[in-house]
Amino acid sequence: MQSGKLLSHLYFSFHAMKVSNYLFLISLLISPIAFNQIQTLNEFNSKRVQYVEKGMLTLGAWSFANIASGTIGYLSSSGEARYFHQMNAGWNIVNAVIAGTGYFQNKKRVNPSSLSESILEQRKVEQAYLFNTALNFTYISTGLLLKSQAQHTTDNFHRFQGYGNSLILQGGFLFLFDLSSYLIHKANRNKRLNPLLEKIEIADQGIGVKIKL
Repeated sequence: MQSGKLLSHLYFSFHAMKVSNYLFLISLLISPIAFNQIQTLNEFNSKRVQYVEKGMLTLGAWSFANIASGTIGYLSSSGEARYFHQMNAGWNIVNAVIAGTGYFQNKKRVNPSSLSESILEQRKVEQAYLFNTALNFTYISTGLLLKSQAQHTTDNFHRFQGYGNSLILQGGFLFLFDLSSYLIHKANRNKRLNPLLEKIEIADQGIGVKIKL
């Protein structure tokens, strides 16, 4: 009787050991995959922060160049050109504030630690650039409208012409800036985030997820 219990105990101990070893082997296989996915996610988030930072530096450089040239042009010119430079300088004071605020906020921002937070942050960035890309058409349209109105007035002809040309220039630059920024961030998503999402699917019972190896 005692020998039967002993054999049963040894059998279950051996079986438990096999299961434990099996789980250990699976963990060895999965761990590098999980580590690679975490590494890819961290790289994706770091790239997004890097691209935002470079974008704000680009916007800042454009702004200060326009403030400097606009101030000099305003003081040394007259007529239409004077108003053109005035608008360039004034417009880019606002751009400089936006660029500076965006740069330092981006520096303080902590990278998301989860996949869901990363997706949410990426979506916010892309949507912001898309919205601004569309908004820039308003600036260009306003510039064209001012130039059109200039043909119907003599008192404000130079003002409307100068301001209109400036708005077309600034709107055109911002359109290219925002569109290119959106495409850069989209490329980062396609290269690093989307492959991770393709490896994840809803579990059969609808609870949790499955990772494709």
